[in-house]
Amino acid sequence: MKTKDIVYIIGGLIIGIAVGVLIATLLGGSRVTEDQVRAIVNEAVAGQTTSQPVNQDDLVRAVINTLRTGPAVAQTRDINSAFFLVPVEEAGSWLETIKDVEFDEEVTTENIELLSNEITSESQLALYFTLPERVTTVNSVLSLVYDAMLKTVGVAPEEAIVAGADPSYVVCLGLDNDPYSLTGPLLYFYMQVPTDKVETLQDVNGEFPTGWEKLDGPRENSMLWTAECYDPTADEAATE
Repeated sequence: MKTKDIVYIIGGLIIGIAVGVLIATLLGGSRVTEDQVRAIVNEAVAGQTTSQPVNQDDLVRAVINTLRTGPAVAQTRDINSAFFLVPVEEAGSWLETIKDVEFDEEVTTENIELLSNEITSESQLALYFTLPERVTTVNSVLSLVYDAMLKTVGVAPEEAIVAGADPSYVVCLGLDNDPYSLTGPLLYFYMQVPTDKVETLQDVNGEFPTGWEKLDGPRENSMLWTAECYDPTADEAATE
């Protein structure tokens, strides 16, 4: 089969899936569940044959794009920003050291473990930032990490957001999906702060908080790395 034919078939599948999602949305109100998305994908690919296998994760990602409303928050590439990675499973030690940030340790630990166990692909990461029942879980964790990050650098929430400007303080959930990794996919908190705040993150010995790794620059989305970022303004609007 020619490449052009494969493109047409896959394109047709995506259109069919998008229509299916639209129908499910109209019939079920404004919410579409993860099970509905995957059921629509499975039905769309059933019986389809091409000379190359159709990656269902890619199709799920296409569905997610049809559900998205408005632009997603993303880290900037500001030369005046510094970027850090914190393995999700190591974040608890850092969070416990932050004063004036109250959280339910048991619930937070359960949610972090849930994210680590379930998010093993780009499509799963996207689902957690799109489907309502998943957004609640991921935002409960990222809002805590965001508040803790601001406390660590000594910035008030109202000072961290400047209307009309790119965000200088960003917290994302990033997935390292290197197929050659012996440990499999790894989930990180991916954070951005202004470079003039880097020193406030370091202790008297120049060490960063437990688990923090300073990067040379921003990580670009690729086949091996995907990040979805927390939107504190949307979270605040949802709770008002």
